[in-house]
Amino acid sequence: MTGNLKDAILAVKADRTRDREFLLTDCGSSRTVYLINGVVYKVDQSVPCWYNTQEFENINTMRDSLPEGIYFPNVELFEVFNQIVIAMDYIEGQAMAECHCLEFEECDPMCMSDDILKRVKPYCDDTGGLNVIETSNGDLYIIDAA
Repeated sequence: MTGNLKDAILAVKADRTRDREFLLTDCGSSRTVYLINGVVYKVDQSVPCWYNTQEFENINTMRDSLPEGIYFPNVELFEVFNQIVIAMDYIEGQAMAECHCLEFEECDPMCMSDDILKRVKPYCDDTGGLNVIETSNGDLYIIDAA
């Protein structure tokens, strides 16, 4: 099992009190992301909201159809104070986004190559955010499937 109810509660409490102790990022358009005890917890910015439930369903629906070398983290859902929180494994590696570098430009390491983009695009609607992580062994993890 990925995550636990106790830490999901911590994430929601941190979100409600604007406590930044566990904050991983608040750059998303709809969710704030916390890292607690090595697990990522995504908390929706509005209630009710369907992003976490939708992401959970998308990941579990598409997981078995991913090509070799592309993965989703393990995920669990928790209900906390009438709010759905998704927990997922923290993936260590280089976060990447879709960028458009010109031939004469040196691309930032956060820009995914055309090859990676072609491989993940069918499974990741939002390639403009840092939603793909390349691990040190070259595996690709899609960390946002909402």
